[in-house]
Amino acid sequence: YRGYLGNLADPGMPFSMVRQVASEFPWYHAKGMIGMAPECHPAWSYHGPALYLAARMLWDPGLEVQAVLDEYFARFYGPAASAMRTHFDDLERAYADGDFHTGNIFDVPQILTPPVMARLGQSLGQAEAAAPAGSVYARRVRLTRLGYDFGEAQLALMAALQAADFGQARELLRRILDELIPAAVGQRPAALEPDGGGYEGYGRYMVRRFWEPVVLQGYDRVTAGNELVASLPDEWPVMLAPAGHGEDLGLWRPEAAWPTGMRLRTRSQSWSSQGLRYYKGSAWYRTAVKVDERFRGRSLRLWIGGIDDQARAWINGRSLPVLLRGEAPTGSGWEFDATEAVAFGASNQVVVEVTNSTTELHEIGTGGITGPAMLWATGR
Repeated sequence: YRGYLGNLADPGMPFSMVRQVASEFPWYHAKGMIGMAPECHPAWSYHGPALYLAARMLWDPGLEVQAVLDEYFARFYGPAASAMRTHFDDLERAYADGDFHTGNIFDVPQILTPPVMARLGQSLGQAEAAAPAGSVYARRVRLTRLGYDFGEAQLALMAALQAADFGQARELLRRILDELIPAAVGQRPAALEPDGGGYEGYGRYMVRRFWEPVVLQGYDRVTAGNELVASLPDEWPVMLAPAGHGEDLGLWRPEAAWPTGMRLRTRSQSWSSQGLRYYKGSAWYRTAVKVDERFRGRSLRLWIGGIDDQARAWINGRSLPVLLRGEAPTGSGWEFDATEAVAFGASNQVVVEVTNSTTELHEIGTGGITGPAMLWATGR
């Protein structure tokens, strides 16, 4: 068996697989499986209990799970064992109860909600109080504290992007890359996967891959003389065109009738969590935005901070030239020249066709528009 003992493409959010290991390993053994080669990460903030249980059950899948966990928490956390057991039980329960289906961390804000994070923070604080200062147990609890702080900052960064607050997102990105990750990987053992062998570390790599491009692109487009014209909504009316005939049907035309009540969120919720996990084909998004007269005479751009995986765009029925092509499903944005298509002082119809290709498999389960979108004006 070749699988994962971690969340695929996850930069290091609070995540535990105890329940999964406990339920799956005996099943694998009952089916006659003789060996496993799962991918895992030396990240001791949150991976320890599941990896310990997996290592034990690989040799004896009939072990009594709770007894093994009791042993782990007692030996690893000492006087902080009870609070840390509560911490991990609450974390496991949040993922088990969450009805969300996208890999990476796209759905994690809907699992690690503010109430869940508050409970995790409370039990972690109790563990810190129980572990004697300077003891090995205190150092081990600190590993989880570093992972928790990293996760809290990631959630805040995602919230800032959803709000199109690129200044806040940029500051959080700097803190994650320059402060939180170095502190976490500098521990022994490492709280997040450390650098090594020419590799910059899984957490840092994934943050840069999924978040850095969209954060910096968004920030650059609203600073240094550039200006936000309009932030486009999170939720758009959408019409599916699985046979690819949307253009022939004239869905790009302002007068086109859209006989559908379907609406999809973009930056706040994935296709998978909106019922389109296995959909492959085109989706046509439509919205309207007013452009103020004061932007007349400036170059205007339509920027979309995430597309999976190909896109075309129209404003007022006019096809927009592509200036920048992103790479799905990472956080690199797409950009179109909207200068000649916009009507000033009036409502403008924006139409975006996104094709989730049948020739590519993105196993994390994204699709369509996946990031913030805006019209912006270049500096004078």
